[in-house]
Amino acid sequence: MSRDHRLGGGYAFTKREELLKKRVGETACLCTLAFGSGGRYGNDEMSVSLRECDLPRDLLPLTELVHRAYAALAASGLRYVASHQPPEVTEHRVRAGRCWVAESDGRIVGTITVRCANPEAQIPLYREEGVMIFGQFGVDPSERGKGIGRMLHEHVIAYALASGANVMALDTAAPAAHLIEMYRRWGYVEVGRHSWEMTNYESVVMKKELRSAPRI
Repeated sequence: MSRDHRLGGGYAFTKREELLKKRVGETACLCTLAFGSGGRYGNDEMSVSLRECDLPRDLLPLTELVHRAYAALAASGLRYVASHQPPEVTEHRVRAGRCWVAESDGRIVGTITVRCANPEAQIPLYREEGVMIFGQFGVDPSERGKGIGRMLHEHVIAYALASGANVMALDTAAPAAHLIEMYRRWGYVEVGRHSWEMTNYESVVMKKELRSAPRI
């Protein structure tokens, strides 16, 4: 089995994905500007900026962030890849899609990566045309409860709509009931189960139908 499949079956570049990235390149830039990448959010107590990940500059702080974000899950016995991945895996996952980071006072405090469907993905939903998948999603434990995760999620939903997608998908550990409930509140429904080679749990696969929107 290829390394890309061991990482989760959707992180290899494909010709179709490269063409799609080219096709939506200008759209993505417009989406980024329209939904605040590089802008600031918050109030007098907290100000957060959202921008695209800048490799290689962000590689080490981004890896450290996802380790912190997934540490509690790892402590509970769930071996998420993000809880222990080396920088080269972080880079591979970023380059396989499009990654944004949230910053506060010069620190990366949140991140999310979205990628296109891949015809070689293990999960059938992740092979379907019009589907985008997000992952490597986390917020620094010290900054939770401030709306950063929701801001990141809403940004990739806007990006997906501008890119012509009609479904956003994800998978997470079945025992992580609090995460599954959060995603349900955000409009996701369970559509299947899958077991990855690199994890020690069964994953719940979820999707959210996106409203139709005219392409830019």
